[in-house]
Order: sequence, then C-alpha cells, then structure tokens
Amino acid sequence: IVTRRELIEYLVPPSPGAVQQVFMSGTLNGNPLGAAAGFALLEELEVSDGREKMATHVSEASDGIRNLARTKGIAVDIIGPSQFFDVLFAPRGPVTNLESYLQSDRAAAFTFGEELLKRGIYVVPGGKFYVSSVHNSSDIDRLLTAADVALDVVAERHAVTK
Repeated sequence: IVTRRELIEYLVPPSPGAVQQVFMSGTLNGNPLGAAAGFALLEELEVSDGREKMATHVSEASDGIRNLARTKGIAVDIIGPSQFFDVLFAPRGPVTNLESYLQSDRAAAFTFGEELLKRGIYVVPGGKFYVSSVHNSSDIDRLLTAADVALDVVAERHAVTK
C-alpha cells in the first residue's frame, strides 16, 4: 500500500499494544516475490490483450446467464467489473449498494454454485465468478449449459421467479 501516513495509521497499529482502527490483511502483503509475480502478470496481460479477453468472457458469461434466467422467469441481477461478476437472485430492484445486495437471496446463489459444481464448473458456491484470459468460447458454452440446468434447480428450491 502506498498512501499518506495518516491513512496507514488507521491500518497498522503505531506501537505494540495499540488498537488497530481498521483491520487490513492480504495474502502476500509485503512479499517481494509476490510483488514481482504481480508485475509480471500485469505485463503479460498487457502484451496478450488479457484484460480485453477477460472482459469479453465476463460479458459472454454474464449476458448468457442473464438471458437464461429471463427465459425461465427468474429474477436476477448480475453485477461486477469486467474481470468478474456476481449472480444475485430475487433482488428487489437493481443492486446498487450493500443494502440492496443483502436483500438478494443468498441461499439461491449458493444453490446455483453447488449445482454448477455438480456439473463440473468449479466455482465457490455463493461467491463471485472469476474468468481468466485463457478461457475461451467453449468454456463459456460449458458454463452456460450447466447454468441452464442449475437455474432450473434454483427455481424449484427458492422463490426467485418473477
């Protein structure tokens, strides 16, 4: 983290026994090997158009799930940046903040993830969907084939239809 001293002091106690005001952690914080790997990855993404590929795959996957849900009458909202997305079930409207996020049916999202796992799509049930620059259209098709069936299971078990 690079920022002003007064902001860092919220994250790191100034002396032993001091109270930390904000908890902050990270897997490889301060690790030079991890930082070097991160810089190498950013460089590789730049030369291979990796960001654009990820954005394309996220768009194909999220649009596909959204369209499948629409044809089944399932209320979903799909949110996230161009590198990953989150499928939210039965929102009371567009998800724009934490309050509207928490009003979605998290149990339905978990069921959706479990059903995808059963069909060979490796996700964290109830978690975000991550794609990489090495995924391809065939991978997205496999996801959408599994999502088609998983959405049916979600609709059977949860009150997510419109």
